[in-house]
Amino acid sequence: MIELDTTNEKIWGKDSGSYSDPIRIALVGKKMSGKTFAAHYLFKHHNFKTMKLQDGVAKVIKWFYKYRSHQRISWEKKLVFYDALYQLDNDIHVDYLLRRLAHESTRDVIVDDVRYINEVEKLKKAGFLIVRVSMPDNKRNRLVGIKSAAPGSVKLNEYYGRTFEKYSTDYSLINENQDALYRLLDSLVEKEKIKRGRG
Repeated sequence: MIELDTTNEKIWGKDSGSYSDPIRIALVGKKMSGKTFAAHYLFKHHNFKTMKLQDGVAKVIKWFYKYRSHQRISWEKKLVFYDALYQLDNDIHVDYLLRRLAHESTRDVIVDDVRYINEVEKLKKAGFLIVRVSMPDNKRNRLVGIKSAAPGSVKLNEYYGRTFEKYSTDYSLINENQDALYRLLDSLVEKEKIKRGRG
């Protein structure tokens, strides 16, 4: 695991977004730890393209249920479909994302909805950095009660997906508060740009 220097508070501006050696990041961590906030920050301030493993699920649901373009799909319904399809083929979601990624081969990409270990392993093999986002339990526990798990998802995770807690990651970010998380993300991106000769 790489320790980050958080003294540089510079926010990188948007650039062309096309590189020969793009940065690919997959976020892992407990629910309500700040993964979505982190992904949005990278999209807004570092010009990352956001891709989700559940994008295929949304398309399936919209097709089956004839959703109009303005209609939103509940997160509970998406999780139920996600897990049902996962039981049929453990790689269905990650393989769909990797096929789409072939058309974004020069873009920096962020994925924030990894749910299972096999998905992490496939993304890592494809060159993604695995970044853990964590929040102190006393803060996270206050947020977790806002949403409950989709029916059956806890049992399914216990059966199919091992815990992420001890999984080896490339970076580990502690979300003490939003500003601290954003500084950590700035530092991460700067380090990875320098590695790629883009600093």
